[in-house]
Amino acid sequence: MKGKLILETVNTMKEEMPSESKTFHLKKERYVFEKTSPEDIVQKVYGSVHAE
Repeated sequence: MKGKLILETVNTMKEEMPSESKTFHLKKERYVFEKTSPEDIVQKVYGSVHAE
């Protein structure tokens, strides 16, 4: 994994539906497979993106 997240937002309220993308570089982290769920990881990533 590269620690890179691309967040793409599409404005569907406009007829041409413009999109905007932002790239975030995240700190790499290790997780113990047996103790971590994918939902927890996704929530943590989105939390760090919205904190910036």
